[in-house]
Amino acid sequence: MAFVTEDRRSEGLFMDASIAENMAIAALHRFTNALTGWIQKRSLNDQIQSIRQRVKLTQSVSNDQPVKTLSGGNQQKVVIAKWLLNEPSLFILDEPTRGIDVGARSEIYSLINSLAERDAAILVISSDIEELIGICDRILVMRQGMFQDEIHCNDFDRERILRSALLEGRIKNPSDLTPKNQTRKKEEK
Repeated sequence: MAFVTEDRRSEGLFMDASIAENMAIAALHRFTNALTGWIQKRSLNDQIQSIRQRVKLTQSVSNDQPVKTLSGGNQQKVVIAKWLLNEPSLFILDEPTRGIDVGARSEIYSLINSLAERDAAILVISSDIEELIGICDRILVMRQGMFQDEIHCNDFDRERILRSALLEGRIKNPSDLTPKNQTRKKEEK
């Protein structure tokens, strides 16, 4: 499981550490020899380079460069790259494009779509309605810790989402969110 925090500077990155160190930290166990405890640097560096290309990290920066010298968009790419190196099957992305420029935002969206195409489960937490409409298959609206509405992509509507978030919602119990096909199977038993 990967968790990309909304506060990359204080929770997602070691700002004084290098790009490579930040990318490697969550996956060191995958590149450590079980007998000696030594890090397999060549394999790790090869994977860092591969992931770096996948997230389209700016080519003009070195892996040894401190992450604090990067733009917000490139810092966010390093956070995501850190988790890609660990090969999780679930990504939780909390405000994945907050504070980044339009170009980096588009690249992050492409990356999210490519993860979904590779069968990764992706949970996006966002206050940006347009972002949710653009990248989600389904939106669950919460207010005060309770599910208020479930909207599938064919029914995405900005006004409905806002109404559900701000006014009395329709769903009171999380068990009401059971997919319809599972409900039918339960009823048949």
